Amino acid sequence: MGGSLIIILLERDRLKIRLDKDEARKFGLNMGYVNHPSDEIREALVSLLRKACIEAGFQPGDSKLIAQILPGEDGGCVVYFTIMRGLRITSGGFTIEPVVFAFRSALGMVRAVRDLYRSYGQRIYKSSLYTNGGGYHLMVRTLDYENRQSARFLEEYAHRVGSGEMLAAYIDEHYELLIDGNAIDIIGRNTATFGDWVDSS
Repeated sequence: MGGSLIIILLERDRLKIRLDKDEARKFGLNMGYVNHPSDEIREALVSLLRKACIEAGFQPGDSKLIAQILPGEDGGCVVYFTIMRGLRITSGGFTIEPVVFAFRSALGMVRAVRDLYRSYGQRIYKSSLYTNGGGYHLMVRTLDYENRQSARFLEEYAHRVGSGEMLAAYIDEHYELLIDGNAIDIIGRNTATFGDWVDSS
């Protein structure tokens, strides 16, 4: 049986490619190695991007791109390509401003992260979870450009402490780090199965 590859143009600047297990194997996208991408994985992403440009009309032009690879169903994977328009560029690459949110309880934090993962998980570039003994702080860097939808979504669940690199440095130094870099992915995936329990608690 042949593999299945589905290309979806989500927005002008965002593209989703869903690969089943056979297609992921064909392109060499082994989920065990995507956090340390090899030349082969980079070549696979370029190949997927070329295919998407032809079939879906995705047009990154000369803009920078971020590629995210997430686990899919039945051993497959999902690849997101995001054109980095509207972000401040530094000599070392793109600066995506961190935003910090405070939660009073673990359950409130889990509910918020689970719902954010379901609705805007693909828009989160990086997320880290901290505690200071009296609550939880979630630091996120989003790929929302000007509209900041995912950050506004979190404001319905938590207090927005602030944003910027100085605040991020303070949190890093004075708070206890619980999950570094991919907190929303880890919590979101692991709580999706227990949605009824989370909602009823």
